[in-house]
Amino acid sequence: MTLDKKDLRKNMLQQMKDLSADDRICLTERVYERLFQTDEWRNAQTVGLTVSTGSELETRPVIERAFQDGKTVAVPRCIPSQKVLVFHEIKDITDVKPSFFNLLEPPESLPVIHKDDIDLLIVPGLIFDPAGYRIGFGGGYYDRFLTDYRNMTAALSFRFQVMDQIPRESHDIPVKKLITD
Repeated sequence: MTLDKKDLRKNMLQQMKDLSADDRICLTERVYERLFQTDEWRNAQTVGLTVSTGSELETRPVIERAFQDGKTVAVPRCIPSQKVLVFHEIKDITDVKPSFFNLLEPPESLPVIHKDDIDLLIVPGLIFDPAGYRIGFGGGYYDRFLTDYRNMTAALSFRFQVMDQIPRESHDIPVKKLITD
């Protein structure tokens, strides 16, 4: 029996919630360590990523490290009427505020970063396969954004979020690099 994306999302969200605080800290630190050792991280001048919420893998330390490393940080803002993402430069984590679906987003008054100027895009997701295909949170925003994005993409995940096989659709675009614990 194959599960649909909705069931897979529900099951993975539960696994994420069930992770003990100690395990979460330990596994997350390993993911960060692996990310920061990559050439993609070292060579990126501008890093694009979401600010995590809920039981997602925490991205604030990645953002703080990007600031420490002198990188430009681009965080997306959703435009629900068009179902698109617009990335804005933030200078501090306090630049983001709760908005659409309780996402933490920058205000539209901050400078826009064009997608071609994002060297490394860290794409969120709940479930991945070894080829980099992902099941996100169901909005399709990143699938649309990635259609003409040509630079490096990566995803951060716990190893248990990687399944041998997941449902794929014709519009799905895999990330180029999967970084796990």
